[in-house]
Amino acid sequence: MHEQSWQGELTRFIGRDAQLGRWQAHHPAPLTLSAKRLQLGPLKIGSEGHGSVQLQGYFLPPDRRSEAALEWQRLNLSLLNPWLAGWEISGNSDGSVLLQLAQERSLHGQLSLQGQARNETLAINLKQGTWLADWNGQGLKSSLSIQTDDSGVLSVDLSSEQNHAWAGPSRANSRPTEKASTFRNSAPGCQQS
Repeated sequence: MHEQSWQGELTRFIGRDAQLGRWQAHHPAPLTLSAKRLQLGPLKIGSEGHGSVQLQGYFLPPDRRSEAALEWQRLNLSLLNPWLAGWEISGNSDGSVLLQLAQERSLHGQLSLQGQARNETLAINLKQGTWLADWNGQGLKSSLSIQTDDSGVLSVDLSSEQNHAWAGPSRANSRPTEKASTFRNSAPGCQQS
C-alpha cells in the first residue's frame, strides 16, 4: 500500500512580541508530513538587531526516533532579560545544539558569547565565553571557559562516565586563573572518586 504523505513549504513565518521584537523567515522552509515521517527545515528566522536562528529536524513515529538541530548567529543576549530576575545582560552569542533521540540518545552543543552581565552590586564584562558539550552513551564531557576584560579567567570541566547519564555531572573541575581545584559532590548525584 502506498504511503500517503504531504510535501510542501512553510512559505511565510512572521512573529511579533513587545519584548522579543519582530522575527520572520528568511526563505521558505521545506515541510513533510506523513504517518511515518514529520520533517521541517531548515527554517531560518531573523530579527533586525536581534540576530538569526535556524531550526531543522525530523520525527519518525514508528521508530520513535527524532533529531533536532538549532543554530543561532549574533543572537542578542538582552532577549533573555525578561526571564532573569535581578540580572540584566547584553551582548551577542553564536552557537548550535544537536539533539538525537533513538536507542542511543545524544546531545552535542557549542556556544560562544561576548557581553556584560550586571545586577545591583556586580558588573561582569565578558571578553569571551565558550561552552562545548558532548553527552551520549559514553557519558558527559563538557567545558566552559570565561574571560573577563580585567584578565580574569575561569575554566570549568564537567564530566560523567555513566552511560546515558542525563541526570547531571558526577565531577566538576574548576580552574580560576592558573590554579586548579577539584570539587566533588558539587551537584546532586555526584560521587567522590
